[in-house]
Amino acid sequence: MMLRLSAKNYLVILTWKPMITKGVSVASNTCSDGSNFLPAIHCLIPLLICLLILTLPGRAYSEVGAEITPSAATVVAADRDGSRINISGGIHKGGNLFHNFERFSIGKGQTAFFQNTTQLSVENVISLVTSKASEIDGEINSRDFGYANLFLINPNGITFGTNAKLEVGGSFFATTAERLHFEDGSTLITSTEGGGNLSSAPISAFGFLDEVAAPVQISGSALKVADSQGLTIAAGNITIDDATLRADGGEIRLLSRADSAGNITLDSSPSANGDKYIDLGAVALSSGTTIRGTGEGSSVEIKAETLSMEGDGTKIRMKNSGNGEAVDINLSGDLSVSDGASITTAASAGSDAADIEIVVKDGDVIVTGLSEGFIPRGSQINSSATGGGIAGDISVSAIRGAVRITDSGNIQAASSGFGSAAAAGNITLEVDELVIENGGQITNKASGEGVGGTITVAANTLKISGEQPGIQSETTGSGDAGNIMIHPGENNLVVKGGGTISADSRGDNATGNAGDISIEAAKGDILITDGVKISAKTITSGQGGSIKVVARNINITDGASLTAESQFEGSNSPSNVDNQQHGTSGNISVSATDSVVIDGGKISLSTQQTDAGNIVIRGGKLFRMDNQSEITTSVAGGAGDGGDIRINETIDSNLVVLSNSSAIRANARKGAGGNIDIKAYSHLISANSIIDASAGPAGIDGRVTVTTPDVDATTGILQLPESFLDASTLLDSHCSTRTAGNGSRFVVDADSNMTTPDTLLPGTVSPLGNSATAATGNHPANFSAVPTSMLLSKRSAHGCR
Repeated sequence: MMLRLSAKNYLVILTWKPMITKGVSVASNTCSDGSNFLPAIHCLIPLLICLLILTLPGRAYSEVGAEITPSAATVVAADRDGSRINISGGIHKGGNLFHNFERFSIGKGQTAFFQNTTQLSVENVISLVTSKASEIDGEINSRDFGYANLFLINPNGITFGTNAKLEVGGSFFATTAERLHFEDGSTLITSTEGGGNLSSAPISAFGFLDEVAAPVQISGSALKVADSQGLTIAAGNITIDDATLRADGGEIRLLSRADSAGNITLDSSPSANGDKYIDLGAVALSSGTTIRGTGEGSSVEIKAETLSMEGDGTKIRMKNSGNGEAVDINLSGDLSVSDGASITTAASAGSDAADIEIVVKDGDVIVTGLSEGFIPRGSQINSSATGGGIAGDISVSAIRGAVRITDSGNIQAASSGFGSAAAAGNITLEVDELVIENGGQITNKASGEGVGGTITVAANTLKISGEQPGIQSETTGSGDAGNIMIHPGENNLVVKGGGTISADSRGDNATGNAGDISIEAAKGDILITDGVKISAKTITSGQGGSIKVVARNINITDGASLTAESQFEGSNSPSNVDNQQHGTSGNISVSATDSVVIDGGKISLSTQQTDAGNIVIRGGKLFRMDNQSEITTSVAGGAGDGGDIRINETIDSNLVVLSNSSAIRANARKGAGGNIDIKAYSHLISANSIIDASAGPAGIDGRVTVTTPDVDATTGILQLPESFLDASTLLDSHCSTRTAGNGSRFVVDADSNMTTPDTLLPGTVSPLGNSATAATGNHPANFSAVPTSMLLSKRSAHGCR
């Protein structure tokens, strides 16, 4: 038997519906001691009379329907003006206090106040709503229970309005789950039918049945929990619009599921790559929504099918004054951060910023800015540290999908300030395809004394295109730039589109070293094409970085380049920097087991005044340069020596081909030219291709050595003449006859040659000896070549066809 109380003009509707508990007798004529959920009705009569006297004010209230069952059940009472609705009673089971409502909604200006009238120890206040969706536009207050957690459970849905507010001493949980699982193994059904046992054990999981789970919507609200406490939303789709969720020093969890059965655990959630992964729902953040945590231990977890963040000011932000935890986003579908939205973590002196961990099982990660107007609003995923703090690491996994960073979108880790502990975090991307377009960036920045972190990309395809896109690691202070590692594992890698990959030391105050760049596909192929620029550059006293490329086959084509430099900009020009402070360039290594092909591409090392680094090419079975390709080391000025160029370390089973005006140069101005060492089983060098190891008038020419299995003869190589010779001097030696009859004689001794660009000239190369110039001294140059080739390097030579 049930009685319904009605009072007019309540804006809050709090109603009790009985929970059927196994083993309870409804035919008893005696009062319960509180352990029975359905006592005899005559025990309620005095209580009901008191409620009518105490709770009905002199003026009318809107209807509030209360279905009140035996003693120890929930009691609802309002103050005279209806602004505060007191909730007391309930069922105690150990540290759990259960309240049951048919409806639970709070209007603007009202407070639902949970009273601890028994002063019993309570750890969890569990409020079950069984009939209608809850609309919360006022305050929920459970401070009377100290640090107890508060659960609002309504399988029909929950909406938080603009005026919603939390005053909870412990953590707050809002869920549309249809079952509660407890640590002792018991289960409580929260749907309208009711069923199951009340447990004294802590809640371990929220359960969802096969039907579609109800949503939670938060619109314009500011939901904040006490410091070091958590805020959890577990539902079907979760929509947050122009709202703020805040848990300083605590954890914010958005756990969404879709239309299949499964549990969401409260201690940890299944990984998106794990066997227990269930179908999930969507989480949407928009219109300036902020999810925020500040202080040591702050963290955010979002588990859903998709996460959409849209609009300038929409952000997930963790700012730590101590050691941060993580922003953990685990999705089965897409993550979209667009139109100025951001995911950020930050730290100050002596603290660590939270890590950002994003796992997407079967979708894409899209970070895109708003390109309209003069100043684009770039969306970002960012971790930063100032004042000697340490930025967090950023990890993005989308092994079946793509990461697309476009329209000034950015994934960045940065550090600034002073102190040896200052450091930018690492950035790790594990994706099928990485696309960076139209100002999109992946950056790792160090300034002041901070050091850069490492950027690691594991991708099958890397496309960098449009205006100013790239992967950049840089330092603008005394700290070193971080390294860049691109590793597709056993897969092939394509780097295309005209963007940049750089690890530089730049800026007027930069003294740190540039980072190293490593691109490795040990069992796959690498294609670097479409004008992609890969560089490791330093400005002043910092050392230049090195570049390493390793694969089965390597192709550098169509304007793509690998460059390591020590150059000068602004106040760091050569006239303003002492020679002792000039940085040196790094080295470049390109190694393939099968082939290296440079077709319209360039590999270069250069310094302004100090020694240039070395270039090592391991071409495997074939090394080929075509269509004006270049490999160069050079020193623009000063006494620095040109770097060495080594092509192949053995002569076994490899072919070296230079064609169509390709060039290998190791030059210097006042120092020595670098040495060029080529080893090959056989080689073909077109007449219009160049191998040059010369120095300026005050320098010393380097040595060119070509080694084959047959001959390793060494003799002189001529300095390029100042003017053309008289044509009559060209006829000064003979060529052997190839048919019966008299042989003719023909000598080429010129600045160019008489062959077509694609002609390869087999024959004997006859050096003409040493030459001297009118400069500061005698500059002998050494040359060795093979009988089955012809080398024309703007030098004097002759041969037969």
